[in-house]
Amino acid sequence: MGHLQWRNPAPAIAFGGPLIASSLAPSEPSLRVEPMDPQHQGSPTDSDNIPTSAFTLKRPSMDIRAKVLSVVVLSALAPALLVGVASYLTSREILIEKVNNQLEGRATTATEQVNQWFRERALDTEIFANSFIVSDSLRRWDAAKNPPNTMSAADAKAKLQEYLDQVQNRYPLYRELFLVDRRGTLVAKTKPFMEAVEKEIAPELLMSNGDTSLQRLGGKLVFHVRREVRDTSEEPVGTLVTVSDLSELWSRLGAELRSDMGTLRIIDASGEPLFDNRQRPPDLASDLATLGVQECLRGKSGIAEYTDGYGRSVLGAYQFLKPHRLGLIVEMQSEEAFAAVIRLRDLNLLISALAVFLVAGVGYGLVVSLTRPIEALIEGAKAVARGDLSGEIPIASTDEIGYLTKVFNRMTRALKETHSDLQQKSSTDELTGLFNRRFLAKAFGMELSRSERSGKPLSVLMVDIDHFKAFNDRFGHPEGDTVLRNTGAFLVKHLRSTDVAARYGGEEFIVLLPSTGKTEAGKKAETLRKAFASARLNSDGDAKVTVSIGVASMPDDGLTEHELVGAADAALYVAKRKGRNRVAIFEVAQPAVG
Repeated sequence: MGHLQWRNPAPAIAFGGPLIASSLAPSEPSLRVEPMDPQHQGSPTDSDNIPTSAFTLKRPSMDIRAKVLSVVVLSALAPALLVGVASYLTSREILIEKVNNQLEGRATTATEQVNQWFRERALDTEIFANSFIVSDSLRRWDAAKNPPNTMSAADAKAKLQEYLDQVQNRYPLYRELFLVDRRGTLVAKTKPFMEAVEKEIAPELLMSNGDTSLQRLGGKLVFHVRREVRDTSEEPVGTLVTVSDLSELWSRLGAELRSDMGTLRIIDASGEPLFDNRQRPPDLASDLATLGVQECLRGKSGIAEYTDGYGRSVLGAYQFLKPHRLGLIVEMQSEEAFAAVIRLRDLNLLISALAVFLVAGVGYGLVVSLTRPIEALIEGAKAVARGDLSGEIPIASTDEIGYLTKVFNRMTRALKETHSDLQQKSSTDELTGLFNRRFLAKAFGMELSRSERSGKPLSVLMVDIDHFKAFNDRFGHPEGDTVLRNTGAFLVKHLRSTDVAARYGGEEFIVLLPSTGKTEAGKKAETLRKAFASARLNSDGDAKVTVSIGVASMPDDGLTEHELVGAADAALYVAKRKGRNRVAIFEVAQPAVG
């Protein structure tokens, strides 16, 4: 049917960088608004030549009323055909969509429960490994080995053993826990839930940092989580390993397994069922040959109609759990899903067999010619409602719908221009051309999320112009504004394209340095300070302007905007207290502002 076409799209605005108003990024990531194409700014096309105060339109050779009348006349010849086919197709489409959504929703819910269970095990192990008892005892155990101190080592080992036993008693789903020192020596462990576990766990698995895995041990599928233990100086002192079986996971999936909406099973990387709520599962070879299992083994997810292990046609939703190489499959028999539609189809075929040849060709052509431009217009309206103002609808006819399409395209372009202008003004500081605090809050959130996902640091610089009030009193506020304006341009020039610079308020500025640690950020701040000291930012170039800079970094000094800005502000206060024109890096013992 009709679709939007994109004509002369302008480059999308990218987020990131110390940008000024001319390259401002959208404040809402989901709103795709692009700059106006130059050909739409002052060089109107034919579709722009539309009167704004009065509408005059030449009557088309065949207007929409004539088209509708033709369709009605033809429909009267075969009402049973049109009503029956429309009813059947609509009912089938609705039912297919409903069944697919139900199957996919059930598969997604079960998948999320499985993934959530694995995440909880990893988080628990991280918490256990970060315990002060564990890190301190392992440190004392290591210290007792060189020089040898049997009593101290035995005391440390006893504390570790007591801690592991308490964890296992409180959380019985962890069937076994191990602690090894940094040399790979086993220090403490709980009692094994199966004798084969001790023999089958290789030492290199115990020493893998941050690793998780599913393994079969003694005929059981168990989940391993390994986490490195670090002391208070962040030095590695050992590794903690937790082993849990999946029985609690199966009980958590109980509600999904009791559902009447088809069958559910979970398979391992070889296709063997780990959990299956079918009453009489077929043999493994038949199951392995089905499309759902094959797609899971290939690492794919989706929904399709195929033949199951019993030889029956089914609708199946399959999802591959990539981190753990498990497959989750929900299936429902096609006969059961489409029973009502099949009955309606048979009745319609019986009634409409003679009428279909009479009106099929002519009726199809008329209906398509009528609905295609309407559907294209509807899709265009939906796009505008979503905030996408970048598309134009092709004008396919000269009737009323074609004229309406012209008006719609012009309206979209006008909205795009207005929105782009408002977007710029709402996110930019008018004086400096840098981002304002409103945009900074959103940029901060995006950069924090990006740092959390990538595991890379994020540093914050708080820059303050020294003695700015005295400068205003001496040279006047217009010169002060010139200094602020030139400071914005100065920051843009000296920062990377991935950095974000914003005016925080008055003579204070915030700079975000993605993927930059505290040491590197301190060096960058010192470079900026020296550059400011040698620059002349007023109109005549006869006044020296210096800055003080406070430095803070994630995760060392905070994990939120409030914490990082407070830490950078505290460091800035130290720089000012020590005489200004200097850089101060936040220390952990130093109280943060706010």
